[in-house]
Amino acid sequence: MIIRTFFMIILFKVFLFSCGGFWYDDGRFLFLEKRDYPFAKYEENLEFASTYNTIIYDYRKRAKEANLNLWQEQLHNKLSKEQIEKIIYKNKQVDLIKNEDILRYLAFVKKQEIHVSSSFYNYYSKKEKENAIKPEFLIEEALESLEKVQSNYLKKRYFFLALRLAHYKNLKPLDIYNTYSYLLKDKNKTIVDDWILGIYAGALIKKGEIVKGTYEFSKLFSKDRINWHLAFYNFKHIKTQKQWDKLVNLSKNKDEIAKLYAIRGLSKNANIIHELKNIAKLDINSKYYELLLYKALLKSQTFFDIENDLYGKNEKIDYTNFIDYLKTVKKDDMYLVNLTLGFFSYYQNNIKQAKQYLSILKEKYSSSHEVQNLDYILFLNDIKKVNSDVEKKIYEKLNLLLDN
Repeated sequence: MIIRTFFMIILFKVFLFSCGGFWYDDGRFLFLEKRDYPFAKYEENLEFASTYNTIIYDYRKRAKEANLNLWQEQLHNKLSKEQIEKIIYKNKQVDLIKNEDILRYLAFVKKQEIHVSSSFYNYYSKKEKENAIKPEFLIEEALESLEKVQSNYLKKRYFFLALRLAHYKNLKPLDIYNTYSYLLKDKNKTIVDDWILGIYAGALIKKGEIVKGTYEFSKLFSKDRINWHLAFYNFKHIKTQKQWDKLVNLSKNKDEIAKLYAIRGLSKNANIIHELKNIAKLDINSKYYELLLYKALLKSQTFFDIENDLYGKNEKIDYTNFIDYLKTVKKDDMYLVNLTLGFFSYYQNNIKQAKQYLSILKEKYSSSHEVQNLDYILFLNDIKKVNSDVEKKIYEKLNLLLDN
């Protein structure tokens, strides 16, 4: 306990005034690299309102940036992102746009906004709402514009706007989707495709097609999708074994089934070991196996959270079952398995075993920052007393971590 506290105080002081390291941007000490998986950087319970709000905030930033990139490309890089942002999001400097089709599209976006915008971002008076064009007329206008305009870029955006309006106002969105879904066959996939898929999946669920809607949402669970969070937050609709069986039957291959196990495994009440075993039966080298294992290791690292430790809130979790299971695992890349075994053994105060897994890792991954972190933690754990020589050694090892 003394060593860990001492270690954390050193880290806190160093990283508070440094420009990198250990995810300190959210106030926690996490000794892992960030993985490029959906939800990979969130160690908290994904069902907490605060976590959800953080994810939505992050999504909006990413979506805005991706949308601006698309518009800049469409406008042949003649305008800066700052100019485009004012045009698209603030309805300013619209005169910079010379294309009549785009101008008509932007005018339509403004007209339909009152029906789809959150009151948190846009306030409309009672009179404005009463005088607003009826959504059914706007849908008709969007679809007429879709038919007339030559640009596939604008066709797909009119499709999205019409579909969203119909979904929000219960005006037969599935009919619109079935009529114009051919536009999604375009090889040029963009965030608009992701938005359309999200609306379509939501419309299915609203109509009562729970399993099919959840399956469509699961297609978004990919780092390449802008709105991947929808796959998890709409998985709550699957509540019975019968629904689960139908969902699995809709899946076209083992990879899709493994994805479903991974999404289910992200739930706060999930049995992670059980879901890892389920994925392993399909493909133990699956990226979804790696995702769940990484999430389990990431969540465990609240062990190092200073605030929890100082205030006695740190829960000591028994990792015996997890360790016993991981000892039986054999996969092509054992890096994350051995790293997890090293940390979990340390949590259990089995230092000898933790060092054995560290030794295995160092044979092949000695330059890995994560391995060096574990090495440093175990080094600190062995310290019996602190003197100038030990302080020097601590400083040297800490500098190595900072350099990396």
